Amino acid sequence: MLIGLTLPLVGCRSAPNSGDPMPAAPLPPRPAAVEVSGRQPCDLVDNTRRAELDLDAGRPGEVTIDGKPSPTCTYLGGTPKIDSSVQFLPVPAAELARAPGVTFDSLAGYGMVRSSDRSETLPGCDIVVDIADDTSLRTQSQALATNLRSAGLTDSALCDRSQALANAVLAELTAR
Repeated sequence: MLIGLTLPLVGCRSAPNSGDPMPAAPLPPRPAAVEVSGRQPCDLVDNTRRAELDLDAGRPGEVTIDGKPSPTCTYLGGTPKIDSSVQFLPVPAAELARAPGVTFDSLAGYGMVRSSDRSETLPGCDIVVDIADDTSLRTQSQALATNLRSAGLTDSALCDRSQALANAVLAELTAR
């Protein structure tokens, strides 16, 4: 069951005009800005990659964040039952990098923010990749904890799935 995968990140935004300047996020300079206008995330994961990740064909959608469109694609997983989504957020990754408990890395030279929910019932993992000044690529994977355990997996499998999905989408977006 897919719960909340395509909902925007709420509560991770910085407080407006708090008076103190926000520190710069520890993200490296990106190799190039990635344009996603007119792109749909479901079109960026081919049949081969979906089969490798054991994902269905995906369902396109769109949510609105701060009055701006945020295209999404929601995938249901097979075995193990790990559901995933891809979303183009109209929010800079640096803004999301200020959320408590996030970790930083890079993916193909682009800054990456990782956030995990270690819920006892529905753990999840978000990967947000810094692809442009005003846009980020978000992948998210979620599964019932009982499904993970019955497949002999830990919560880290969710971050592995989110990162593999982000890598596949980023590779498609940056293909020349």
